[in-house]
Amino acid sequence: MITYTYEAKFALNTLSPQDQLRIREIETKLDCPLEELVASGFVKKMEMPGDLFLARAGDSLRVIFEPTTEGARILDIVRHERLVEFHRALHAGAEA
Repeated sequence: MITYTYEAKFALNTLSPQDQLRIREIETKLDCPLEELVASGFVKKMEMPGDLFLARAGDSLRVIFEPTTEGARILDIVRHERLVEFHRALHAGAEA
């Protein structure tokens, strides 16, 4: 079973119909065993503490999720550019 946080549901509702379809396609894939998703390269573990993973949904959308015993919980849906900015900010803060 796939569940959404409030933030992820809000993000989903602001997307174009085409992007919403991409996210719905991701939902079906997230029901597969996590090990298979990682091995296939479809999903990557995020470089931060915790059990957070990233799934690519098209060229610019990324789905941040955490595995659950029933499937997955989608935490947020973001544009790739936003993740790059976040990554830069994290590394700039660590160097300061």
